[in-house]
Amino acid sequence: MGQSEEQSGAAKEPQLELFDNETEQNESTAFFSGACDDEFTATEIESLVTIVNTMELPPHEMGSVFAKYHFLLEQYTRFKAISERTTIKNRYSYFYTMIQSERDKQRGEQP
Repeated sequence: MGQSEEQSGAAKEPQLELFDNETEQNESTAFFSGACDDEFTATEIESLVTIVNTMELPPHEMGSVFAKYHFLLEQYTRFKAISERTTIKNRYSYFYTMIQSERDKQRGEQP
C-alpha cells in the first residue's frame, strides 16, 4: 500500500503542474480572443498568437502581452472594416493571412 500511495502521489504532482499551465494557457487564449470579439476558436487564437510572438511590436506601457493584444485588436478592427465591403468565405483563414502578411512585411519578405 505504501508504495502505491507514493506512486499515486508522484503521479498527482505533474498533473497539478500540467493543470496550472493549461489554466494559464486557457486564460491567455481567452484574453487574446477578446481582441477578436471571441470570433475564433481557442486553437485558432493560439495559432494567431504564435505568429504575433515572432513579431517586433511597438512597446506598450503595460508590457508585451498588451502590445500583442493591441496589435490583434488593431488588425481585427481592420479585418472587420474589410469584411463589411467584401464577402469573406473563411474568416479565420483570411485573418490569419492578414497577420502573416504583416509579419512578412516587417521582416522585409515579399508574398
